[in-house]
Amino acid sequence: MSLENGKRSRQQHPPTIQQVQDQIRSTCDDIIHFCTQQTGITFYHAEQALRINISSLACLFFQLFLMSFHDRFDYSAWLEKGEYYKGPLTSRTLTTIYGEVRYWRTYLIRKEGGGFYPVDAGIGLTGDGFSPLVMSLVTR
Repeated sequence: MSLENGKRSRQQHPPTIQQVQDQIRSTCDDIIHFCTQQTGITFYHAEQALRINISSLACLFFQLFLMSFHDRFDYSAWLEKGEYYKGPLTSRTLTTIYGEVRYWRTYLIRKEGGGFYPVDAGIGLTGDGFSPLVMSLVTR
């Protein structure tokens, strides 16, 4: 991600945690470079550019947080009972106050039909695709 485009990747497979960390570092370096370069832009334009890029950076931090939570998540409580088995890793886009965040999580399939995403339930996310803060702000 660069300050020029401010867009996140739409890849079909999850990045590694290291790749997200590298992207965060690169984005921070881009923002620092933007703030310290000698240009003739106005404060208004700088503020617009920084708002976009700081929001993108926040989304990368959310992605890192969600990926790390997924990697540490313990599925054994469901798998040991024999009622569920691990399904596919599925992507989801979550709308946060900073923008959209794409992350991947494992679907648990119930042997008798149905299933759910225990990571979403464990972290307090509902199926509507909005973060708790976005839902709170919208309902006010």
